[in-house]
Order: sequence, then structure tokens, then C-alpha cells
Amino acid sequence: MVWMFPLSRMWAFVAEMPTPARVACFVFFSASVADSALLPFFAIWALKIAHVEVAWIGALLGCNAGGELLATPLIGGIADRVGRRSVLLVSTAGVGLGFMLMTFAEGPIAAIICLVTIGLFESVLRPTAATVIGDVSEPEKLTESFAVLRLASNAGNMVAPALAALLALLSLRWVFVGAGASLLIATLVVALFLPETQPHRGASGDDAEEENLTALAAVFRDGHLAALLLPLAAIGICGSWIVSVGPLYVNTAGLLSPGGVGLLFTYFGALGVLLQLPLSRWARNYSNFAVILMVGVAQSLAFVFLIPSLSIPLLIGSVTALAVARILLGPLTHTLAAEMAPAYRGCSPS
Repeated sequence: MVWMFPLSRMWAFVAEMPTPARVACFVFFSASVADSALLPFFAIWALKIAHVEVAWIGALLGCNAGGELLATPLIGGIADRVGRRSVLLVSTAGVGLGFMLMTFAEGPIAAIICLVTIGLFESVLRPTAATVIGDVSEPEKLTESFAVLRLASNAGNMVAPALAALLALLSLRWVFVGAGASLLIATLVVALFLPETQPHRGASGDDAEEENLTALAAVFRDGHLAALLLPLAAIGICGSWIVSVGPLYVNTAGLLSPGGVGLLFTYFGALGVLLQLPLSRWARNYSNFAVILMVGVAQSLAFVFLIPSLSIPLLIGSVTALAVARILLGPLTHTLAAEMAPAYRGCSPS
């Protein structure tokens, strides 16, 4: 599990990180800004702006993940064949332009095309950025570098909903413009500051592809690993419902305006920044299975808070419980990804 260190050491450590590692952290921050700006407003936008029927919203939410799922076995190891810099340039630009195109989407078909395209590019964005960290970090500092990467992602989760709430005051379409702009800025940063970090390897492209597929198949060979990943998949699906459909629920009920939804999820992101270090350090004392149970309990509480009549205190309680579940889940995902990764990779996707 990723080792966490005190915040007092973080800024000094960041200053000492190699430039490619800092660029990778910025890419993670930008990607989190885009995702966290989009999700709380997506269902509201789909219903009120894109004129998508409620029955289609659930299917739309799966299209982005479906694009990633389709692309991962085919292009998941492309950074080992064409280089980290090229992949990050194309993936950040592709995701950014995909979000921009969502601004003009009308109806479910156009939205599906945009979301699947975003998923295709996004399938390699975060894994490649994490790989850059592994390429340039000293072995004894690798876990600290991944801790900074996680905090960069949490910071994006905190900043994005507040910015999205301001953009939503203009129009919900502007939320997609802001999300796309964050990735296009990341593209510019990669172009200006990221050198190629891929180490020279003797394996051919076919060997790299075989290793990538072998890593992907690890879950099917290891029953214990499958027993951990299956509940994690279920937890992720259920948790995404609160983040993506919950805002439509409370907005339609008249409890929160789009601006209020943005503030609520700013609070959600702030919890990730404040509690990630102490909770992750505490969870290291327990087994992976025990942590999964804790995540399940916390996420169940998030739903329990929504059962009574809607109110602001219960909504805050639900978001708090969901934040705790996400905080515990993040480092565990790092650990399981490391178990599936080929031995030559010095890092795991985030």
C-alpha cells in the first residue's frame, strides 16, 4: 500500500522531484479537475441541456468506462512502444477535445460518441503519467512520489466542483469547456516541459503487448486477486451513482441549485485532501480484505443517509461517508494494480 508522509515534508519533496515527475503530477491534477467538474453536473446537463431522456442517463454514464474497457487490452501498453511523451500529448489533447465536443452534443447518440471517444483516450492517460513517475523516481523515493501523485489528484477533486459551479452560473455547457480546457493546458505543459523518459528495453513491441495482456489476465489466474477485485468493481459502480446521479436527484427535488451542488462536491474533494494521509496511514494496519469491508460499510452508510427525506445534514453525511470510502479505496487500488503489473514496471497505474 502506498506509504504516506507528513504534509510538512511534502512541499520540500515536491521541489526535489525531477521535472518529469512534477509534470506527471500536474497531468493527474488536470485530469481530476476535468472529471470532478463533469460528474456532479453530468446528469443535470444531460436532462436539461442535451435533452437526453432520463432512461438514457444510466447508459451514458457507462459509455466513458466502456471506452476505457475496450481500449485497455488493445492500447494499454502503447507507452512502452511509442514513448511516454507522445502518448501523454495525444491522450491529454484527445480527452480535452472530447470534453469540448460535449458542449455541442444534442441527444443520446452524439453524447455516446463523445463519451466513448473520451474513454478511448483516457484509458492510457493516468497509467502513462504514473509510469513517468516510475521512470524517473529513485527506488527509495518511489512510494513518496506516488503519495504526491495521489494528493495532486485529491487537490483537483477539491478545486474542480467550485470552478464548475461558477461556470454553471453561465451555462451547464460551460462546465464541459472548463473540463476540456484543463486537459488542453496539461497538453501544453507536457509539450513544453516533459522530455521522453522511457528507458531502453530489449523487448520487442510484440513482447511488450504480450506482457500487457499477461498482466491484464492475472486476475483470471489468481482466485484471491479476483475475490478482491470483484467487490471493488461493485463498490466503484455503486459509488459512481451518488456522484453522478445524486446531483440530479437533489436538484430536481429543489434542495440544491447547480451552484450548491458544486459547493457540496468541493467539500467532498476537501475531505480527500485533509484525510487522505491519516486514513491511509491508519489503514496500513489492516489486510486488503479488511479495508474492502471498511470501504463497503462506509459506502453503504452513504446510501443509508439518502433513504429518509432529503435534507442538507443528511446529504452532507452521505457525501462524507462516500469520501471516506474513496479515501480508503485509492491506495488499495494502487496495491492490487502493482500485483498485476509486470515485474519490469517500477510503478502502478492510479
